[in-house]
Amino acid sequence: MFPLVRVYARTGDDECARIFWTLFEDWCRENPPETGVNWKCGQEISLRLMAWCFALYAFLESPETTRERLALFVRAVFESARRVRANINYALSQKNNHGVSECVGLICAGTLFPEFRGSAEWLSCGVKNLERQIRELVYPDGGFSQHSLNYHRVMMQDLTFALRIAEVNGVELPGILRERLLLAADYARDFVFGNDGDTPCWGANDGAHVFRLSECVYRDFRPHLQCANIGFRRARAFPEGSWDEEALWFFGKPVLETVDKEVSPLRKRFSAPVAGTHVLRCGGNAVFFRCGAPAHRPGHDDLLHLDIWRNGTCVVGDSGSFSYNSPVPFAAEHNVVSADGLPQMERLSRFLKAPARGTLLRADEHGFSGEHDGYSRLRVPVKHHRDVDVDEDSVSVLDELSSSAKHVYEARWVLPALRIEKADSAELVFLLRNGEQRAGKLILKLENAEFLESSIIEGDEKSGEGFVSPHYGERRSAQVLSVKFRASSARLRSLFDFSNAAR
Repeated sequence: MFPLVRVYARTGDDECARIFWTLFEDWCRENPPETGVNWKCGQEISLRLMAWCFALYAFLESPETTRERLALFVRAVFESARRVRANINYALSQKNNHGVSECVGLICAGTLFPEFRGSAEWLSCGVKNLERQIRELVYPDGGFSQHSLNYHRVMMQDLTFALRIAEVNGVELPGILRERLLLAADYARDFVFGNDGDTPCWGANDGAHVFRLSECVYRDFRPHLQCANIGFRRARAFPEGSWDEEALWFFGKPVLETVDKEVSPLRKRFSAPVAGTHVLRCGGNAVFFRCGAPAHRPGHDDLLHLDIWRNGTCVVGDSGSFSYNSPVPFAAEHNVVSADGLPQMERLSRFLKAPARGTLLRADEHGFSGEHDGYSRLRVPVKHHRDVDVDEDSVSVLDELSSSAKHVYEARWVLPALRIEKADSAELVFLLRNGEQRAGKLILKLENAEFLESSIIEGDEKSGEGFVSPHYGERRSAQVLSVKFRASSARLRSLFDFSNAAR
């Protein structure tokens, strides 16, 4: 829908409207109400309904928008909203984007089609439950229950749509929705580490992107953040650019023209204690540290995970999500230390793990400290403590493993963009390269432990290791450094030294 609408706005070509209506009629013909897979998921129905309505108003004056097509359209909207309302309790019970999207779908149908039988109740149900969801799932520190920057964007785009559609139709929504949206915008803005709008590929990432309303690529997180700030704060999160287009669609040209061009600088550091996420900037370094006690269902073994970006390029980061369902193996890699080959948390279902607790001990202008209890479940427990110190030309990481019996530990560093090669001069010294240029050096020092092996894993089809997936359903080879050692209690120092990098 959105590419057609964007082309139509620029060209006025009625072929765009014809294509939309042809596809819409075909969808309705092939998917009778309550029949088939496309009626299974209430969130999918809600997002489709929102896109339909967006397209309807864009093509309303086109001669392709006939009375017969409008009649089919309102029937499809009615059936969609009725289906969502009848089954919304399941989505609400999931405590995630499903409930948020379905509430917004009901607000959309109830606001734009007041003539429908049931529309007033749809609107009331959507507003009441959206407020409950946002109060619980969007934390006072701006984080979101799904522990994922991609799902954070889904929530923000849903909420922006609900607030704007209510505003232009004179529907009053609870003030907490706008308040939490702006907190969420402030939270996510400081994760924009890449010069191209990219962020750490943290948490589940299924490719969702509710409103694709700019030329920006999928991993550019500036459009929705700019849109929320311009629309509800009359301020810019970023300088002017192609990422302004989403705000143009939602709020119009007059609003964009009156917004101050000044942009406040990114915060040097911030901690979101409920979300368990922490960011520090120092010189050319941007560091993300994951440590906290999850308030909602965790899905990744990423306690004490670390992202390090240097001058907008990811040095070490998360591997991303390849597929939730594919038989092709894919190891979700985080920059952590494991014990005895076990993950930090036991898997309870496909998207849920038994919670482990991380405890933040320090967060200041120099770095972070934290520990987690994920391995307290072992017969002989292990405690993992990590110290991170950051300055302008280096990032130093100290991992301390403590136990009363020996374990095999494995530290991993995932390099999504850079290359790593072993230096000839030392056992655990590695060179980092960005193409042909020097990007820095990684020096590892092991104390009080028996060194077992180090290896660089790349594109191993058998194990599924040595890949990254910045986009869902797509994987590419990347290098993963693995260091294994045996000890009861041990210390591993990892120094990322960028002082000798090419400038």
